[in-house]
Amino acid sequence: LNGTNRIMLSAVRRLIPAIKPFSLGRLRSSHTKSKSLLKKLKIPSSEVDNLQSYANLKSPSDWYPAARRLNRKVFLHIGPTNSGKTHNALRHFEKASSGVYCGPLRLLAYEQFDRLNSRGLLCSLKTGQQHVEVENAQHLSCTIEMVSLVKEVECAVVDEIQMLGHEERGWAWTRALLGLPANQLHLCGSESALPLVNQLVALTGDSLEVHRYERLSPLVVSRDHVGDGLSSLEKGDCLVVFSRKDIYRLKSLVEKFLPFKCCVV
Repeated sequence: LNGTNRIMLSAVRRLIPAIKPFSLGRLRSSHTKSKSLLKKLKIPSSEVDNLQSYANLKSPSDWYPAARRLNRKVFLHIGPTNSGKTHNALRHFEKASSGVYCGPLRLLAYEQFDRLNSRGLLCSLKTGQQHVEVENAQHLSCTIEMVSLVKEVECAVVDEIQMLGHEERGWAWTRALLGLPANQLHLCGSESALPLVNQLVALTGDSLEVHRYERLSPLVVSRDHVGDGLSSLEKGDCLVVFSRKDIYRLKSLVEKFLPFKCCVV
């Protein structure tokens, strides 16, 4: 340890007296004492084995018994933007007797919530900012962090599965893939997710079926640029800017001078 780290460790030890330098000898001693205590309590060896299996964190797929009880079918829909992959997954979601859609953004969760209810399919909404319980609804649209890993559903759709590799939010997609108790699990995303999905599904023992999609319409770069007055904007266009200040400035200009409503993502 360098000088700075020693000072920090010393401060932490004063705050939490229980923290002591790691000692392999003490660890072995504690293990021996624990085994001795279990013998004195006359706990059956089968119960000891169960306790040890519960405490074993080496196999994350075993943390989700509700999902492991099911013979899940995993469908991976991969392709570029505007290829129909999510659309096809949602068709299964809508036909199912119960289901959950997990999106990366509350705006996407709300979009599915609004779309389904407008079509007469009852659907609730759950995000970090908003909970809407629709009476008798068997479908739920939520942000990925809010999904339940206890309630069993017929069909689950996990959008943007390539977020598995995200340093800060990847845990939520990993948790959903390993633990969603759904008979059908539809994962939507880019080709880059395939190697990691293969590895995780191998851990769960579920079957995996891969569907690949091509872009439905060509992506071309326009030769014309958006003028300073934004007059060439059309309905459905997306403005990509790089600061919060500019986002709200452009939103204000669009709604002031053009007959469009503008949302912020």
